[in-house]
Amino acid sequence: MTVSNPSSLQVSTLFSIGGSINLTTSVLTATAGGATAVSQGSLTIGKGTLAANGGSFGAPGDVGGSINILTENLVAPGVSFQANGVGSSSGGQVLIQSLGAGSNLSLGGASGFSVSATGGTAASSNGAIPASFNGGGGVVEVVAGGNLTVNTANLSAGPLGAQGSGAYIFLRAGFLAQPGNLSISGSINANGAGQGDGGELYLISQSASPFTSGSSSAPLNGVSGSLQLYRLIPDLWVAMVAQL
Repeated sequence: MTVSNPSSLQVSTLFSIGGSINLTTSVLTATAGGATAVSQGSLTIGKGTLAANGGSFGAPGDVGGSINILTENLVAPGVSFQANGVGSSSGGQVLIQSLGAGSNLSLGGASGFSVSATGGTAASSNGAIPASFNGGGGVVEVVAGGNLTVNTANLSAGPLGAQGSGAYIFLRAGFLAQPGNLSISGSINANGAGQGDGGELYLISQSASPFTSGSSSAPLNGVSGSLQLYRLIPDLWVAMVAQL
């Protein structure tokens, strides 16, 4: 499947909740050993923006839309996947699963894409428009059948306003018996804003290399920066780093 012009699939709205975009070229079937991806081909998306954003007049309780991709192999250089909440609405959901053996994904870089599911609205630079008082972070899940490389500058899912819960971020390299390294450059922020709860962060890799953190450059399997999940007043949050 090829989507040459992603802007032709815009389902953003001026009010309330964003729409949904579902692109599927594979089928998941349940077996005794777990889910199995049945190959149905690759998905290629041309450079541009694929958006399911909430409306500019989003109110508390509204959310951005959803983008759901399930394929054997995703090719999306220069694509911006957006499911942002706008106004006082919370972020939506971006779920990308490219599950074929050796299907490597990259957030950032010449061949990579970016993902955004932010909530709320930041204050204007001149202070004329204040930050929204509502709007939590969204949901981002990216699963690669092979290696997953992440430059965190290309991953945004937190609250932009004065108040809001943190994002839910799930990153996985390797699927079923397929190996994969998870290499992250920079820090991942799933913080809440104001008194909003901290978010959830899951990092999973099926690699023979140890998962490391705190290095000065992107490791083969690990994160070079910090993992942040907190709020102004500490509360429950979840973080999991697993090497399978």
